[in-house]
Amino acid sequence: AQQILSLTLDRLRAEYREPAAVARYRSLEPFITGQHSSTSYREIARDLEMTESAVRMKVHRLRKRFGTLLRAEVADTVSDPAEVDEELQRLFSAIT
Repeated sequence: AQQILSLTLDRLRAEYREPAAVARYRSLEPFITGQHSSTSYREIARDLEMTESAVRMKVHRLRKRFGTLLRAEVADTVSDPAEVDEELQRLFSAIT
């Protein structure tokens, strides 16, 4: 489970190549990994010189893209595409 999550994060991270995009991704990644602790959208918005609502939208899109990539990563591990949802449930059970 951890390996699949790690591979998915690597694929997502690789999509952000330009320097400004890399910095933005690094600021937003904790909201994907659950490691944002006390960092707020407001603080990130200030740091990235964006509005708080723009940061919320970026995080939403990043999470959505992560989900798409995770689904694709899991699909590569099963023999039948119909097993993807079941395998995702197992993955989430393993990490919680």
